[in-house]
Formats: sequence, C-alpha cells, structure tokens
Amino acid sequence: MTITNTFGQMPLERIWVNRSKRQRAEADPEAGGLLQSIALRGVIMPVILEEEPDSRGYHILYAGERRYAASLQLGLADIPFRFARAPTEKEVQLIEFEENAKRRDLTWQETLQAVVGLHRLLCEENSSHTYEETAVELGWSDKSNVRKYHFVHESWLDDAVRRCATVNEAYNLLLRRQERARASALEDWLGTSGGQGEGGGVSTTQTTQGEGEPNGTASRANSSSVGANATPVDFNRPGAPGDRESDSGDSVRTTTASAIPRSAGALSTPSLPIVEGDFRTWAAGYGGQRFNLIHCDFPYGINFGTSTLMGGSNRIHREEHEIYADQGELYDDLLATFVAQFDRFASESCHVMFWYSNRVEIEAKTRAALLRIPGFAFLRHPLIWHKSDNAGFMTPGTPRHVYETCLVGGRGDRPIVKYVSDAYSAPSDNSLHMSAKPEPMLRYFMGMFCDEHSRVLDPTCGSGSALRAAESLRAERVLGLETNPEMVRVANVALLRARTLRKAAAGEGGK
Repeated sequence: MTITNTFGQMPLERIWVNRSKRQRAEADPEAGGLLQSIALRGVIMPVILEEEPDSRGYHILYAGERRYAASLQLGLADIPFRFARAPTEKEVQLIEFEENAKRRDLTWQETLQAVVGLHRLLCEENSSHTYEETAVELGWSDKSNVRKYHFVHESWLDDAVRRCATVNEAYNLLLRRQERARASALEDWLGTSGGQGEGGGVSTTQTTQGEGEPNGTASRANSSSVGANATPVDFNRPGAPGDRESDSGDSVRTTTASAIPRSAGALSTPSLPIVEGDFRTWAAGYGGQRFNLIHCDFPYGINFGTSTLMGGSNRIHREEHEIYADQGELYDDLLATFVAQFDRFASESCHVMFWYSNRVEIEAKTRAALLRIPGFAFLRHPLIWHKSDNAGFMTPGTPRHVYETCLVGGRGDRPIVKYVSDAYSAPSDNSLHMSAKPEPMLRYFMGMFCDEHSRVLDPTCGSGSALRAAESLRAERVLGLETNPEMVRVANVALLRARTLRKAAAGEGGK
C-alpha cells in the first residue's frame, strides 16, 4: 500500500463514503468539539482518499469521515486531502483502524497545562480576555470548563489533585475540601461565640496545617438543625435518597446542641493526645470543641475477652492475667452514652465510623440506637475489613468468620474527601492490642472522611491505630480515650513514633 505525498483540496461533492464498510457505527462530527473546531479553524488534518476516481468520478474516502461529515454540516466547499494508491481491502481496514485506534489523546493533566498556557497567552494579548472567550477559541461548548481547569491548576502542587483520574474528580475533590474548611470554620465560630462553658472533659491541641485552600466558587457550609423532630439530612451529598437509611421512630431524650454551653477562647492543652479515661464519664462532662469524625470501636459485647480466649491477647493483657472486658452490658452502656451525649462531642455536621458485631440481634439494636440521634443517617452499606491472614473464629455449624464490619453514618452535609471501595483486605495485628484494627486498613477507609480540617475522636482507642491513621491523613487534631493506663502509655509511644517517622520521611517539620 502506498499513501502518496500528493496533497490538495478536494470538493466535497466528489467524495464518496461507503458506510457499509466503515468501522465506526456512525460518524458524529460534534463529538469532542470537532464541529466547533472546524468552524473556527477549518480542517487541519487531511482526509485519505483513493487516488483514482471510480466510474462516477468519486474518490473513495478511507480515513477522516468525521472531518468530512463536519465539513458537510458546516457547508464547506472542499477539504484538504492526501491520496492513497489502490490499497487492498486489508490495507483499507488498517488505514481506518490506525486513524481511529492508534492514537493517544492528551491526559487531563496535559490538557490542563495546555489550556492554562493558552489562556495566559490570550490574556497577554488582551488583558480583558475571559475564560469564556478562551472556551470559544478552543471550540468548547461548555464555557465553564476553562474556569474549572484554572481552579484545579491553583492546587497543582497537591499530589492528591494530580493523582485524580479526571479533571472533574480533581475539581470535586477541591470543592469538597473547600466546603469542609468552611464547615470547620463555622464550627469553630459557633464553639467560641457562646458563653463560658463547663470545664469538664479533656481538650486537645489544635495544630494548624500549612496547606492553603484554592480560590474558586464559594461553597456552602451548612449545619443541620437538632431537635426531637429534626429530619435526617443526607450527609453524603451528592447521593440519591435511596442511598441512606433513616428512622422517624421514637427518639431518646438527648441534649440539644443549643443547650450545651461551649467553652470560649483557647482550649486547655494536654501533654499527649491519648488520655486515660472512661468514655461514659468523659462524655457526660465534656464541653470543649466538638469533633467532626468519630471513630468508634467499642467492645462488641460478645464476651470475646474471656479467659478461654486469652491466647489471642497481647503482652499487656497477659501480664497480671488481665481480662479484656467485652460483656454485653458494657456494650449497651457505651452505646447508650454515645447516643445520649452525642451533641456534647459531635459537630453539627460530622461523620461516624462505628465498628460492630454483625450478629443479627447486635446489629439491629445498634442501628436502632444510632438512628435515635436527631438528623442521623446511614450509608446503605457497611465497610468490610477482610482479614487476609484468615484470622477469625468458628462457631459449630457455621463457616469461619474472617471479616469485620463498620457502619458509616453521620448528620449534616459534611462532604466526603474521596470515594473508595467498601471492602479492604489486610492482615490482623494484635502486637499492641488483642483486637486492634490494622492501621493500613483504617487509613484506607478514613481517607474518605479525614483531611486537614478533621477533628477526630476515638472514645475507646485501644492501641491508637485509628488516631495514627488520622494523623497520617493530616487530621487537624485527635483525641483518644482508653481505660487501661498501660495501654495509654503504649498507644502514645506508638503515636509519637509514627510522628517522628513521618517527619524523618518528609525531611522537614510536621506532625
């Protein structure tokens, strides 16, 4: 086959397309902005035509049908061409395939750099040039796209932005981050604008992150109303109403946020972020800054920590023959406290990760209890941690149970940071605690909710793996409660070691 070096302009009326042999089902000249581009600048790349006309005087088109169709639609008289000389049927198919398949479009990152660069040049020529006018120059029908690319470009040094699969994903990531920042600022204002509150509870250090926020379209920062008749709000916007579960049944008596005094001014600063304390006592007296991500891993209430199961415990539990408290009564008490005191420690707009036993009766009462919190709603499906080391237990007559589940819920409309799948496989790790969750798994799931605007509470933090995961995600502040004083010491040491390793890896200051 010979594609010649003969070029020219061919009248459209002398070209024939055999649609029955084309690889594309239809030629769509508007796809990808081709029609607008040709209207602005004409046809840049020549079509490929048979050199010898047929008996009717037509030249058969082998490649470039979309450019030909766009030219017809625009009423052009002719089109640039290049001749092919008597190709075989196989060669004809190869020409068209090369035209359609063997090409690589610009990545969205490359497109962004090109669009921003072009707009800069156009602005140098005309200082009043607008984003919309650049979109016209590019032949884009959606005039907002250039503005979107520039919004993303303002955060181009952010690795999370550059790793996004599409410009829309990057744009939405930044919008959610901006909205979370505004919501956090509103929470801070609400927390410091009231009168002096009760001094009960433990407050934590606030660490300011150095990363700036992109400028762009202002987004809303809403807080949900709280009260006995509050309507559950879909906190995971955007989402269909069918993606949440809610209940308008009888609600327990809870203290509304407006009735809880908030401490004004600077918060007291503890020496370490994990403190010894019982959540039930702490929650009833807490009056400090509230948390917008609560990671809950209460003892499941399945009597797992009996002496017959101590082989799975760690050194701290084995010493002095300590027993891991996991009675059903304790779980019920912790759950009741969580619901009754929720407004004391939880922000108006927040996410909750709640690990639980998926035994039918325990799951049912857990869901029912959490839905008594005004405005609370669940995502439809829980998160699943599959234990890749096959660690688990077996009840006679049932398969070996090797996964754990976490309910995800919240109130208000706090945006998701990024979306991940709802299952993760990782080995268990009881080196510090007999029922600890592995940090890589927690980091993966918490990445949906945690960023530099997150204040994270873990009311029964154990070895602190969730708090280490949160800090690795740049959480603004963390607080953990643990009743075992030796575990408090071990958890703080592990958290401080993780901070040191991150600082060393970064080669500069940080958490």
